[in-house]
Amino acid sequence: TEFHSVRGNPDGSDTRRADGVELRPTTIVLADGGRAAALKQIDALLDDNRRVLAIDPFYLGESKITQRDFLFALLVSTVGKRPLGVQAGQVAAIARWADKHYAAGPVSVVAVGPRTSLMALVAAGLEEQAIGGLELHESFGSLKEVIEQNKAVNEAPELFCFGLLEQFDVMQLAALAAPRPVTFVAPAERVRKDLAPLAAWYGTLGADHDPLAAGVR
Repeated sequence: TEFHSVRGNPDGSDTRRADGVELRPTTIVLADGGRAAALKQIDALLDDNRRVLAIDPFYLGESKITQRDFLFALLVSTVGKRPLGVQAGQVAAIARWADKHYAAGPVSVVAVGPRTSLMALVAAGLEEQAIGGLELHESFGSLKEVIEQNKAVNEAPELFCFGLLEQFDVMQLAALAAPRPVTFVAPAERVRKDLAPLAAWYGTLGADHDPLAAGVR
């Protein structure tokens, strides 16, 4: 679903291209509870005069399989695919389309919840051009939390991505997105502890950005 603010630019300048497409920054929004659970973030973005594309990737919201959805995750995995890869690929594809269609620069991604935050991180690692930054709400500080919280595959199938934690944790996925800004909004203590080194990594890349500062878009 695409949402628009009814406002123009504050200075009264034209906000449309010759073909009528509005020239304004675009943000993709996704949430663990479906796009309806991200109304607060959507309203804030519209107030900021941004275009919002609210999406429900595979497994979430209106794209949720109503019965025994985790079995489809197992089915996908039997042919060497990963549900997390399917979801991240969807986010990346929408970002590429929006970047090309609106031609207003790379899009940002706002994710609400640990599941969609992980999808956004993987998508940003895959799509370096079309995704310009991430704003993550309620993200994990580490994928080890899936084990520590004793989560089951039927609760969040994509979190059980074979081989991922062996090679990449949240820290490494966020580092892949740098120097593009990745912001963990209102980070929990676990996030602050596990991801504290990220600020130094941004500094190494010459970027003045604190990933643990809240609310920066």
